[in-house]
Amino acid sequence: MTYSETCSAPAKGRAGFVPTVAGSRLDGPGRAIVRLELMGVTKAVAMVYEDGG
Repeated sequence: MTYSETCSAPAKGRAGFVPTVAGSRLDGPGRAIVRLELMGVTKAVAMVYEDGG
């Protein structure tokens, strides 16, 4: 699994911080639970595979 996102400029109200992936696991054929870390805080989020390939 690869996590990446390209942003041309930070969103309004954000300082342009980029989270790192602290860990991940598959949670079905089209979904993963990903732990993102930013400034020492880790949060788990569900990501869905939507590429259709």
